Amino acid sequence: EGVAFLIASLLLAAAVVFYYFRNNLNFYPGKNTLKVLAKIWLVQNAILSVSVLLRSYYYIDFHGLANGRITVITIISIVLVGLFLLYRKVNGSRSHAYVFRYVSLYTMLLLAFMSVWDWDRSIAKHNLAHGRINEIDVDNYLRLHPRVYPLIIAKLDRVEKQIEAHVQNEEAWIRHHNLTDFQISLEERRKDFLDREAKQSWLSWNSSDAKAVAYLGR
Repeated sequence: EGVAFLIASLLLAAAVVFYYFRNNLNFYPGKNTLKVLAKIWLVQNAILSVSVLLRSYYYIDFHGLANGRITVITIISIVLVGLFLLYRKVNGSRSHAYVFRYVSLYTMLLLAFMSVWDWDRSIAKHNLAHGRINEIDVDNYLRLHPRVYPLIIAKLDRVEKQIEAHVQNEEAWIRHHNLTDFQISLEERRKDFLDREAKQSWLSWNSSDAKAVAYLGR
């Protein structure tokens, strides 16, 4: 919810800045008051963005990693870059194209980096080693790509401890309340993955999936 409001706020800020600091207005001598107000608004948005980052950090520290939390941090970083570029536009009388060009460049480079990293494996490793074993969403292990299942299978004793600790909470919000149920769901997903891979052609081959098939097939 916080991220959605921040994005809406950034778009509104961008629209206002683009409207009031366009064409000849960019160089109008009497625009100093507008510049000060615009800078204050942009700094306020930056503070809100940092506060969402901090809340995300506390949430990860308490509940562990998840794809949604990684997405939040990614989006907030784009928001902060956008705010910085808008600030530079206001302060240095730069064009709209300047903002669009560098926001687009940063976004493309960031997505390129994100696409080459195995985030599911990082999530599994982080959560399996997490200190707050009673707060980890063990159901999320089953939402990860099957290529990380060998890691989870090797750490089933840790998963069992996390389940046992979680069900002792006042409110248990995981679906699997014992290791047997978890293993049954894991086995179903293992079979589904192997069935899907068996139907794939060689054009879909990649080393990570091939290693997972070899391990899970055994």
